[in-house]
Amino acid sequence: MKNVRETRALPFLALLSPEDRTTCTGEELPENLKTAADSLGVKTPADTIDFTMSLGSVIFDIYHLQTEMPKAPLALEREKAKRLKLSEELDKEDFDVPSDVQQILEKTLVDDEQWKKIAFSAHFKVGEDLRMLQLNSMALDVFPETKKALMFGLTKSKLEASFTAFRDEHKLPKFLDIRKTISQLIHDDIGETEARLWRCEELEGCIGSNYVRMFSEEQIADLKRALVYVRGVLIEGKPRRNRRGEIRKQG
Repeated sequence: MKNVRETRALPFLALLSPEDRTTCTGEELPENLKTAADSLGVKTPADTIDFTMSLGSVIFDIYHLQTEMPKAPLALEREKAKRLKLSEELDKEDFDVPSDVQQILEKTLVDDEQWKKIAFSAHFKVGEDLRMLQLNSMALDVFPETKKALMFGLTKSKLEASFTAFRDEHKLPKFLDIRKTISQLIHDDIGETEARLWRCEELEGCIGSNYVRMFSEEQIADLKRALVYVRGVLIEGKPRRNRRGEIRKQG
């Protein structure tokens, strides 16, 4: 894999907390920010910093933050040696990602809560001095080439093709078929209102602005009740009932 290296300019103000940002109202730096600004080589609030990030360092940061250090002395030394070797490998122009690291990456990339915890190492220069700063996961949006490479070539079309092949191999129904089946079952056995909630429709046959965007607690409770019923019928083999709660006659 090619080690993408990318340099982007970030405004000094973007690195500040909302509270600190409000103090930068003029062309001069306020006293409480001068130490931080000096460490970044910043002279005015309008200055930017050139940060460099690499794909290898992003992968290492994810592994490092998502893997606990063992407590046992021998295991601890082995893990330290492993991380040192991994960091050296991921700093090369071309590298292979070990399978155990790949698994951690895949889990992190799909878990919102875990992704929020990630911080990435970005390097910048102040004069001839090379320094490093940890940026939060949102900063990766500023480094599009690195973010794209982190997906390991996975695109929407490739994902859809992969799922279609899996669905056909196992003779699974299409998502639209499943959605329609559940909607019809809820409509017939529970009610039209609950069926519209499942389809996220505020009005029957609605389009555009009439789709439900925020559910009330009552709506959530109604939809949960309907889906528990659907699970019972389609998965657990429970008998179907009519809207009065009576078991439907077979045949």
